[in-house]
Amino acid sequence: MPANKHTQKIWEIYEKQGSPKTELEKKMETLRDELRPHTNKWQTIVHHVTQWKKTRNPHHMDFAYQLCDKYQVPIQGVIQEEIKNASVMRTTGSPSGTAHKIRKDGIVNIALEYVLNFRYHGLTLEDAAQKTAVICAPHFTHLSCKPHQASTIQRIYSKRYMKKEDEKYPSFDKIVSAKRAINSKQADALESLFKKITTSNHQETNQNSASLEDYIFKKWNERPELFNDNKQIWEEIIATTPDCPNDLKGNRR
Repeated sequence: MPANKHTQKIWEIYEKQGSPKTELEKKMETLRDELRPHTNKWQTIVHHVTQWKKTRNPHHMDFAYQLCDKYQVPIQGVIQEEIKNASVMRTTGSPSGTAHKIRKDGIVNIALEYVLNFRYHGLTLEDAAQKTAVICAPHFTHLSCKPHQASTIQRIYSKRYMKKEDEKYPSFDKIVSAKRAINSKQADALESLFKKITTSNHQETNQNSASLEDYIFKKWNERPELFNDNKQIWEEIIATTPDCPNDLKGNRR
């Protein structure tokens, strides 16, 4: 099943702007189009297929298949092809990685989301990492592995996010404004496309409009869904999370 016509139009715009989509990006966006009509969990499935392509860990396809089965997503198109490829890799290729590593990486990603939200709601990076270490420790223990210390979480977060934030993480609106300034030409071209789509097919655009920012700003790899603006909830989490014990703090630098 090919990508839908709107996705193909966006590929054309990227091509004209001198930054064409890679074959992997096109394949994953085709998969997204195949999954969207069937489940709102399409992002998680696409993530596992993308990681399978990047890491050669076939267990990612096991998780993708389980999600498809759980949400009654038809096994067809890209997902069917990659399940087959993963099966072949297991028997004739050189697969790498384990299911345990995927689960552990999943906890790390959750930890980074906690830090990001704590930062967004005013904590210093050190305090955010310590709160997160306390919250996530039971999840690591459940996998029978040593919990990540606060210093480790802080180091991983610094590597991935610190170049993208000030002492207090700016609001998503500010991030969007900054991105528009950086690449307004591309943003304008894509917005023009979506205006045309709105005029020609109002109903279909309404179904896809939530992903407009994803289309425009995908290259910056931002995830606005990580930001939880419910201040009361996060203040409660911050207030009720116990202090980090010394053995969970790690080596601070």
